[in-house]
Amino acid sequence: MLFLLFQLGHDRYALEARRAVEVIPFLALKQIPHAPRGVAGIFNYRGRPVPALDLCELTFGRPARERLSTRIIVVQFPDARGQAQYLGLIAEHATGMMRR
Repeated sequence: MLFLLFQLGHDRYALEARRAVEVIPFLALKQIPHAPRGVAGIFNYRGRPVPALDLCELTFGRPARERLSTRIIVVQFPDARGQAQYLGLIAEHATGMMRR
C-alpha cells in the first residue's frame, strides 16, 4: 500500500495515497468571512470552488508555514446525498511517499 507523508509539528503522518486526488503547491486562498477556526479559505480546483482546511491551525492554533514543502492535498469524500465533493488539506512537508 502506498502512503503520502506529511508533518504536523514534529510528528509525521501518513494518508493512504488512493485517498488523495492530487497534491498541489500551496497557493493563495480566498478568505471566507467569519469562517470557523481551521478553515483557511477556498480555492479554484479545475473550475470548482474547494474549501481548504489548515491542519496546523486545527492542531496547534497556528497557520501552516508557507514553505516550498507546504502543499494542499485534494481529497474526495461523499456528501450527505452521496455525491463526491472535494476538500483541500493544507499540510507542511507533504512531499514524501512510503510503501508499506
